[in-house]
Amino acid sequence: MRKHKLTIAIFVMIVFFSIISCITTKDSPAPGCIQRIGCSPMGGCFGKTIIQDLEIENAPACLQVTVNNCNGGVIDVDNTCEDRFTLDDNVIEPGDSMSFDIRQDGSEFSLMPVASNISEFVPSFDQAIDLYGKLGDQSIKISFTKTAPLCE
Repeated sequence: MRKHKLTIAIFVMIVFFSIISCITTKDSPAPGCIQRIGCSPMGGCFGKTIIQDLEIENAPACLQVTVNNCNGGVIDVDNTCEDRFTLDDNVIEPGDSMSFDIRQDGSEFSLMPVASNISEFVPSFDQAIDLYGKLGDQSIKISFTKTAPLCE
């Protein structure tokens, strides 16, 4: 009987601490800015900047452009079209996908292929960025905002 009560008490404590560690005290679209009571959940998302307001003009359904804001915001492009997609001098062949970080040179922005979801571009203020690409003969415009850090 005593062993049973101890087991129940341990179970209740585990459930209590599991619930309390899930309480968010400060929410944010940037994973690295979310504050919680207790331990944070396991995972590897710590970005303090994000890409927001993504808009794609003239893209067919076979061309998917998405954002991964896990570690600072990168652009993911998946080309399932029959034509190659050229975006800022980067070629994505049919059936291929690539991830890109933003690179700034003065007032110009370009894309740099990356093999991870980690962005090294951290602007000091929100940057509105327009990029242009070609899918076969079709022009495609990609617009978004890369934010400054959303927390310290």
